[in-house]
Amino acid sequence: MQIKDLAIVKRGSSPRPIIDYVAPKGYPWLKISDFSLGQRFVNETKEFIIEKGLRHTRYVPKGSLIVTNSASPGIPIFLGKNMCLHDGFLYFEKIDENQVLPLYLYYFILSRREYLVSQGSGSVFTNLKKEILENTPIDLPNMEIQRHIVDTIGSVDNLIEKYEENYSKICFYQQGIWDNFTKISNSEMTRLED
Repeated sequence: MQIKDLAIVKRGSSPRPIIDYVAPKGYPWLKISDFSLGQRFVNETKEFIIEKGLRHTRYVPKGSLIVTNSASPGIPIFLGKNMCLHDGFLYFEKIDENQVLPLYLYYFILSRREYLVSQGSGSVFTNLKKEILENTPIDLPNMEIQRHIVDTIGSVDNLIEKYEENYSKICFYQQGIWDNFTKISNSEMTRLED
């Protein structure tokens, strides 16, 4: 069985010249730099495109599974909100959820990233063609086993995400303490100098 037997894969598209469509606000315009390998969801983008650019790109719904196909190919991630995808992404327009869980497909692609990259081509950047992803053989256990795999790996990912969230909060509080300490120290120094 191949991925194309389970899902419809499409390619993103970019309005050209992109400079004419990028704006400080508008429709989220996803870039590879907006997320990291191993994240399961991307919720924010740094760039946006104007409405006129929508007809030249792919506006993909929240929850869609996408895969990078250039620069850093083979990275899967789910969209946390509706986003525009340029031609550096492939996305699953439809997944047959009677045969495969989307999260199982995510973990499968993540586990096969090295293989996918080795199948890519390009002189400057490795590019992952849509046909390569579609024709990738997939191990497909029954739904009960898929759920077990997804629940097991997902529980580890949940712990990692919780740790990262707590770490961010700790760093925020630490910075606040530091800022208050330096304010107190600076006012104390000013008082002593007077």
